[in-house]
Amino acid sequence: MKLLFEKNLLPKLPRLLATQFPDSAHIQECGLLGKTDREVWEYARTASALVAPAPSLVLGLTGARV
Repeated sequence: MKLLFEKNLLPKLPRLLATQFPDSAHIQECGLLGKTDREVWEYARTASALVAPAPSLVLGLTGARV
């Protein structure tokens, strides 16, 4: 599974998780900083990657509280 880590996550995550998730990348590596969410998701789609959002974004979308 290839992951695309979003901007609020550490840029070194792809390197740290390379064994479990080879070919993963951070949006910074892909030249996607400053791009819209739609552009990031389109890039992920064409690269056959899943976007890995920051936990705070996921919690905000689900309405969960920490």
